Amino acid sequence: MLSAQKSRSSKTKETPAATSSTDRKALIAEIKAYQRNLEGYKALKEEDKAQTQKANEAKSRLSRLKADLDQATRELAKKDDAIAFCKSNCEKFAAKWAKSMPPGKGAASTIVLLVSRLGLTKTET
Repeated sequence: MLSAQKSRSSKTKETPAATSSTDRKALIAEIKAYQRNLEGYKALKEEDKAQTQKANEAKSRLSRLKADLDQATRELAKKDDAIAFCKSNCEKFAAKWAKSMPPGKGAASTIVLLVSRLGLTKTET
């Protein structure tokens, strides 16, 4: 019987005094401020995510542009080497030809004709 009374008395214990209305208003204001801060945090997090994605896309684009530039540089170097090789061979050939021509037979005009047929300008020769 005592145990029954104890269990009933524990169930009927009064809760602590209800908080005053000013305390409740302060708690409500604090909760609303927390919610605003949480919403602001979520917005900043989304903005950061968008900026990170844009930065990653820009890095990817920059990487592709660098690869394209490297490829173009290699191709240009190959073309420059080919042009230099052709000019060198042309100059050697023109020098040999000029030596093989007898003096006064217009070797200079023949070299100019050869250079013009090869498509080189006077500034390139």
